Amino acid sequence: DHVPPKLLFSRPYPDNLLTVPACTDCNSSFQKDDEYLRTLISLDFRVAENCDVQANFSAVFRSLQRADAKAFAQNLFRSMSDSTILNSDGEPMGRTFAIDRLRVNAIGSRMIRAFYFIETKNALSPDVRINVQAKVGIGPHDPDAIELAKIFLPAHNKKSRSIGKSFSYVTVIEKEFSMWALMLYGLCI
Repeated sequence: DHVPPKLLFSRPYPDNLLTVPACTDCNSSFQKDDEYLRTLISLDFRVAENCDVQANFSAVFRSLQRADAKAFAQNLFRSMSDSTILNSDGEPMGRTFAIDRLRVNAIGSRMIRAFYFIETKNALSPDVRINVQAKVGIGPHDPDAIELAKIFLPAHNKKSRSIGKSFSYVTVIEKEFSMWALMLYGLCI
């Protein structure tokens, strides 16, 4: 299984894509979740300038037009509401989608388990509790980013990795816990 999912990147794919062992049935069971993640993130205007998002835009719209995706596309568009971000005239700046938090948490948990395996060469027990928090549009001056930095900077067992131009993570791995900060679709330069 590619982690993060290969479909989040454009071709030619980065030469440092990561993989973890997965049976064929498990690997294929992740495809719809991976497409869900790519669709939600790619439709967010805050990542519109990213080169991988731009290159994959037509694939996102083709996938929404497939016959087997009709129900998903209808549910996605039914869940739309006006953005709470307003322009200078006080009008909503676009539309937002309701996010299936359980699905996003499952995707995040799968990715964390895979990265943990990559970094430690050990599988996490299924009993290990993973808490996923997603925040779109976080930047270096965001209060949450500053709080994370306070934990990560003094830690001794931290690691970081970038995959292509669009994905990176930092982690602290201790005996009793690990913390991960994943960034997807920063700007490509």
